[in-house]
Amino acid sequence: MTVMRAPERGAVLVMGILLLLTLTILAVSGLAAAVLELRMAGNVQYQERAFQAAEYAIEQALASPDLGTNYTYSSPKVVPASGSPPAVPGSPPDTYAYRMYYDAALGGTPLPGRAGAGSGLEAYHFVVEATGNSARGASARHVQGF
Repeated sequence: MTVMRAPERGAVLVMGILLLLTLTILAVSGLAAAVLELRMAGNVQYQERAFQAAEYAIEQALASPDLGTNYTYSSPKVVPASGSPPAVPGSPPDTYAYRMYYDAALGGTPLPGRAGAGSGLEAYHFVVEATGNSARGASARHVQGF
C-alpha cells in the first residue's frame, strides 16, 4: 500500500527567507547607527581639541614678552607671521594662530589714585583673536580682551 502525500508548497522556506531578510535589515541599520554615533563622538573630540588649541593661543599671547601699544588693529602682532601655524605642544595635529593688538578706541583708563600712590597710572586695553584647528576641519575662534 502506497501513501500519497500532498505536494509541498515551500511555505516554510518562504517564511524562513522573510525572517532572515528582516534580521539582516535590522542588523545593517544598527551597524549604520553605530558608525554614525562613532563619527559624531570623534567630531566632538576634535572640536574640543580645537577649543583647547585656541585657549593655548590666548595663553601664548598673554605671555608674549613684546606686548606694547605699537600693535594696533591695523598693524597687529600676528602669530605665525608667515608659513604654517605652530603645533600645540604634545598634540601635533592641533595648531593655533592669533592676532593681538592694542584697542586704541578705548584708550587708557586712569587707575584710581590713593594718597599719592597710583596717580598717573593707566590701564591699557588689548584684544586677542585666537584660532585653534584640529583634524576633520574642526576649528574654534576665541576673542578675549585684557
